[in-house]
Amino acid sequence: MPADAVAANFFIFMRNSVSAPTAVTIAVASAGVTQSAVLTVNPPPSSPPALSALTVNSASVAGGGSAQGMVTLSAAPASATTVSLSSTNAAATVPASVTVVAGATTATFTVTTTAVAATTGVSISASAGGVTMTAALSVTADAGDSVAVPLAEYVVKDGVLSVQATSSSASATLRVYVTASGALIGTLTNKGSGRYEGQFAWPANPQNVTVRSSLGGTGTASVTAK
Repeated sequence: MPADAVAANFFIFMRNSVSAPTAVTIAVASAGVTQSAVLTVNPPPSSPPALSALTVNSASVAGGGSAQGMVTLSAAPASATTVSLSSTNAAATVPASVTVVAGATTATFTVTTTAVAATTGVSISASAGGVTMTAALSVTADAGDSVAVPLAEYVVKDGVLSVQATSSSASATLRVYVTASGALIGTLTNKGSGRYEGQFAWPANPQNVTVRSSLGGTGTASVTAK
């Protein structure tokens, strides 16, 4: 320290990092007098843990079913960590994100699928800590329901077609078509318990109708003129 100075600054260099807050005593001595101060050295700020794994518990799911996904972090976070999720196809949807709670390394989420006409490949993605991973999932077409058409009548003077149908599924969507041309006549109303019916204005007797289910089942019937 210069002869005419009353104070001087000095630097303290941290040679090693610490894993927990650590108290360090700094002491200086001059002319037989010692003074000390306590300095708390904190651990360096840690980066949020990165994604280390993404899994789906099934490689394929029938359309309309669901699967469970799991994300795994490289280390347990000190606070809740959000993992972003996405899907490449609406045939399988996932939440926008899933949260890994403090102290844990994994979290699960549900993959929800919809009915598809043909097997559809979907890629599920997850991102956290600058790392993105993907998992493949196949959404398969349902084996199909059983459809029958017990009634198809056309009232000539009114130009109205009445159709009743049944399905082995109580949640399918059934549509009526002209068998010969494939023209859509209309959608039947779901009456519950696998029963469907509808009345449609149609310019002429279609002679034969086909009822197609959203789940793949079909049924045909000759139309009775009245």
